[in-house]
Amino acid sequence: MGKILQKYSLWLAVFFTAIFFGQGFFGSQNESLTWDEPSFISGGYAYLTRGDFQLNPSHPPLIQDLIALPLLFMDLHVPAVDDPRWVESINPVVQFGRQFFFESGNDLQQMTLWARLPVLLLGTVLILAIYLWGRRLYGPDPALLATAIAACCPNLLAHAKVATEDIGCTLFMFLAVWTLWRSLHSNHWRDWLLCGVLTGCALVSKYTALLLLPIDLILLLGYWWSRRREVKVTAWLQGLLLAAMAGIVIIGAAYNFSFDYSIYLDGLHKIYTDYPSDGQYYLLGMVSDEPFWYYHLVALAIKEPLPILLLIAVAGLCAWRRKGGEAAWFLLVPAVVILVVSCFDKQNIGMRRILPAFPFLFLFTAELLMGERQRWQLLFVGAMLCWTLYEAWAIYPHHLSYLNTIAGGPGRGPYLLDDSNIDWGQDLPSLAAWQQKNGRGRPLRLFYFGSAAPEAYGVRALPMEESELLAPQSGLYAISAHYLVFFRMIQRNEGKDTDWLSKYTPVGYAGYSIYIYEF
Repeated sequence: MGKILQKYSLWLAVFFTAIFFGQGFFGSQNESLTWDEPSFISGGYAYLTRGDFQLNPSHPPLIQDLIALPLLFMDLHVPAVDDPRWVESINPVVQFGRQFFFESGNDLQQMTLWARLPVLLLGTVLILAIYLWGRRLYGPDPALLATAIAACCPNLLAHAKVATEDIGCTLFMFLAVWTLWRSLHSNHWRDWLLCGVLTGCALVSKYTALLLLPIDLILLLGYWWSRRREVKVTAWLQGLLLAAMAGIVIIGAAYNFSFDYSIYLDGLHKIYTDYPSDGQYYLLGMVSDEPFWYYHLVALAIKEPLPILLLIAVAGLCAWRRKGGEAAWFLLVPAVVILVVSCFDKQNIGMRRILPAFPFLFLFTAELLMGERQRWQLLFVGAMLCWTLYEAWAIYPHHLSYLNTIAGGPGRGPYLLDDSNIDWGQDLPSLAAWQQKNGRGRPLRLFYFGSAAPEAYGVRALPMEESELLAPQSGLYAISAHYLVFFRMIQRNEGKDTDWLSKYTPVGYAGYSIYIYEF
């Protein structure tokens, strides 16, 4: 069996890659634009067509450019540059995106399909990259294990099928570390150059990639310490200088070859400025005026499939018994740095902030199949793979709202988490389908969290009035999970009896992010 896997390992990796692409492509057809997508797509379109980097300045341009690139080949109506409806709005990029997608007569479905496709392709490349580096680190069989669980990870799938920057940043950070490892082994100028280019691409994908600076420093020091008698420091410095120069050039070139680095630095200073300074935070049903420092760690524990968590944990035990090695060092350092830094995040808005740690953790599971394999290891790996495949099948296509067995499943979403962990405005098509099947012509009142227009997806609803929060009228109500959490916050802050999650039982769900009540 092992020889067969080795012989056909590349084809099996391609198969898992195709599985990932298929889940993402067909799953995305059942989801509306999420809150951030119109902003990212519109920002990229403005970058490419007008060279205007001020529409969405707190996000670097590369992924937004890739997202918007297919739209250049479409005949689109674009809001005027001086249209006061978006120029003078509180959040211009959100209003611009709404006009671009829902008020300009453009083909919503085609725009969404083509804008999401580049991100899905980046995610697909990530799955294949996990296999290719894993084969170099561990061999073909262990690499296939990591590839299989990555291809079925609900969190990677959730963000690979939306037109945002998280998967792109994850891919380029992974590639940057891989090419650093390769450069240290070959010390060839082409590898150092590629490392610099990919690091630069990561840095202009999302500001999270700035974590590559401490990650690379730790990796370099560890590699030097383990091989200090054979390392040629001068050759290293030359390679690092070449990589640094390449990265700097890529950053400048990303801004329409202006090489105006002040734009990049200004954007860095604007991170978090589009979030309210007096906001509240929600975790495990608790409301806090301060961020939960352990938020992302808890989110990881309840949003990642339990079999994958078990594989990572057992791989850690196996690596510890073997006293680790170079491969474990290059995989655990990036993951640990990302997770530790997340404890200082000022915003608890979604585990997408720690998504770049995932491919390193997945590839680390290959430690399970290193050395002499005992029967229990093969049985354990086989059972965990089957369980992972089942989890991916069971949640399809609602990957964004996934919660694991520990958390009680995706139906527990707003009882435990909020925002893009559960509800990003993605389930309007599911609501339209529910209304058509179960509505029977009855009026529906909607309190929807998102920047999309519900009517564009076939939802026929009236807006929910503020008075109905305490005194619902006879009929149907569709409430986004995010607003159900908000109702809890109102009760906590104002003492009003507004906690619908505790008071009422829904009669249905649209996906797992819109709860439907009947009175």
